[in-house]
Amino acid sequence: MKRICSVIALLMLFGSPTANSEYNEFASEMLSGADSMYEHAAKNARSRIPEPNSKNGMFLVVSKSDMTLTVYDLASTPLRTFDICCGSEYGDKQTVRDLRTPEGVFKVRRVEDSKAWRERFDNGTYSRPGAYGPYFIRLDYPPYHHIGIHGTYAPESIGHRDSHGCVRLRNADLCELLQYVYEDMPVIITPSAEDQKANGEFLLSGGVADRITIE
Repeated sequence: MKRICSVIALLMLFGSPTANSEYNEFASEMLSGADSMYEHAAKNARSRIPEPNSKNGMFLVVSKSDMTLTVYDLASTPLRTFDICCGSEYGDKQTVRDLRTPEGVFKVRRVEDSKAWRERFDNGTYSRPGAYGPYFIRLDYPPYHHIGIHGTYAPESIGHRDSHGCVRLRNADLCELLQYVYEDMPVIITPSAEDQKANGEFLLSGGVADRITIE
C-alpha cells in the first residue's frame, strides 16, 4: 500500500502519464493493485496540482509512514532519500496550534535563511539560535504560513515524530536537499496508517478543521 500511495501521488502530480513512456510503464505496474478509492482521489486532485516547471521537473515526496523525504525526477526515479522527523501528533493538520504535519500536495513558496531563528516555548522563553537549522523551506499552505522543511539543532529527533508539524532534516541533509529545490516545486506529503486512522476518528467526531472554515 505504501508503494501504491506513492504512485497515486505521482499521478496527482503529473496527470496523464502518456507523455512519458518510462513513467507510464512504472505507474501501470504499481497501480495494478490500487483500489478505486485511491484512483478516484487522484483524478479529483489533478486540477489543483502545481506543474513541475524547472530543474527537470523534480519534486519531493515526504512519507510519514517511512519517515523519509525523497527527491524524484520527472521519470519518477528517486534521486536521493533523507530521514526526517515530523509532527508528534498523528493525522492531517487541523488547527494552527496542533502538532500535526499536513498531508496532501503543496509547493515550495521560498527558501529563507533561518540561522538566527529561535524557537518560542509555551512559557514565553526562547531557544538558542539555530533551532530551525540553516535554512527554512517554506511551503505554500494557506491559511497556515509557518509550515516548512528545515534543519534542527536536535539531530537525535530525526526518525521520530517529535516536531510541532514541520518536517525536520539533519542540517547537512538539508543543505544537500537545497541543490534540488526551486520555487513552486511540488511537495507531496503522504500519511501513515496511524495518520489515516486519526483522520477517520477526527471526521467521525464531527471535528471541523481551521482550513475548512477559512477557505
